[in-house]
Amino acid sequence: AGLPLRVTAESGPWRRVADPDGAEVWMHAQNLDARRTAYVTQATTLRRQAREGAQAVAYLQSGVIGALTGCDGSWARFAVGGRVGWVEAGALWGADCAGL
Repeated sequence: AGLPLRVTAESGPWRRVADPDGAEVWMHAQNLDARRTAYVTQATTLRRQAREGAQAVAYLQSGVIGALTGCDGSWARFAVGGRVGWVEAGALWGADCAGL
């Protein structure tokens, strides 16, 4: 639960989804959560503002999963473990801002 999935196809109530490792499977839409999550692919810094050099809120390791709550250019607003801040979207899998 909570693992980010990318929808790659739709057929009626079914969705073909891919996980961060590239595995694909068909799932019924009712089994998918509308909450957007993303997966940290490389160690990165969670920052207070969406800019390089902004104050660090936390240091994130590869494999961390958090809620994706917004975007600002190449930065994604990310919430994990009670902390909220900004991460460069290139360090995340599933940080597509469409629909946010």
